[in-house]
Amino acid sequence: MKSTIAKDDLVSNGLCYLGNILTSAECVTYIDRLESILLGRLNKKTFVGYSDNILLYNYFRDDGELLELLTLPSVMNVLTEVIDEDFTLLHGAAINRTTKFKNKVGGDTDKGSGANWHVDSRYVGGRRLDYGFNFNVVIALEDSTLKNGTRYVPNSHLNRERPKRNGDYKYETVVLNGGDVCIIDSGLWHKGGDSSESSRWAIFNLYAPWFVKPYFLFHEMIEDTALIKKISESEMLKQVLHYKSWPPKDERTRISTLQKS
Repeated sequence: MKSTIAKDDLVSNGLCYLGNILTSAECVTYIDRLESILLGRLNKKTFVGYSDNILLYNYFRDDGELLELLTLPSVMNVLTEVIDEDFTLLHGAAINRTTKFKNKVGGDTDKGSGANWHVDSRYVGGRRLDYGFNFNVVIALEDSTLKNGTRYVPNSHLNRERPKRNGDYKYETVVLNGGDVCIIDSGLWHKGGDSSESSRWAIFNLYAPWFVKPYFLFHEMIEDTALIKKISESEMLKQVLHYKSWPPKDERTRISTLQKS
């Protein structure tokens, strides 16, 4: 019933809210793990975002416990309703619009990844694909506010034109408590809130139909034996990470791309 209500909200408003999906203790644990990943990547001098916006692509690659954030049951139920049962992950990142780590990260400020008005859908022939094509799942691990929460233009998921990146639009803000989830139609015009000294860890997972190409080759990226074992034991993880929808090498392997078993 809840997933049906959420589906109706997504169609009508371009977003829906799921409250108290994670406990406070779970949020604290996940934050500790993400900050450990951040320090590890800093030590390896790999990309971690900007001095005012931490961006950890494929956060789950570093810590198998974070794979859980890809398959939260309440979220999976809604995505089954709005896409279908064979949806997959396109992209997953942990984001913190904060200057808290400025001295450790250094470098430029974020001028591109979510700082201006954009959509997470795609355009063909100059027109965006229709609403309901893919969905961004925002999992708040800390409270967001009117200052640092994601901003969106109401009902813009029904507009198939491109937003002006620096446009002056009337907007509302996604304000979440730690543990809450917001599912956003990727066609909704949105941008990140202002960075501040406050920490605002959140997970941004983008899901789509199984036939859409992912941003990264998940099945080649994950090399850790323990992570591979964990994925192999979960039908839902195999599904969302494209293990069940990667094309065969050729017709001698199989004909169908999507594997149901």
